[in-house]
Amino acid sequence: MKRVLVVDDDTPVRRIIKHHLLKEGFEVVEAEDGMKALEVVRSTSVDLILLDIRMPMMDGYELADRLQADPATADIPIVVSSVVADEAQATYEGGILVVELPLADPREGARQVQIKSVGDEQEAEES
Repeated sequence: MKRVLVVDDDTPVRRIIKHHLLKEGFEVVEAEDGMKALEVVRSTSVDLILLDIRMPMMDGYELADRLQADPATADIPIVVSSVVADEAQATYEGGILVVELPLADPREGARQVQIKSVGDEQEAEES
């Protein structure tokens, strides 16, 4: 089972995302900010990170930069889910999928995560 780390400071948003990912068959771990997310990835293996941009303590930009700079976490796919998606898209284009919130249908976010994780598996098999 694929494990997804959901990083968002908005608890109701995390709960909604978690609910839909669980329904799609993912295991879900949560972090409310970038600092907590770093703790999680250091102690738990995750297959994908669903990341908000605007958070306290450490925002999504800094977290993504740190994750990509660390050889132990650089290969973890990141999906940015944010209301500032245009800004994020301009910042991160390589290896990061950007999904703009709010989604009209929350299942679309789960489908995007499935597409991203399946695509990464296929790339790994082709290498």
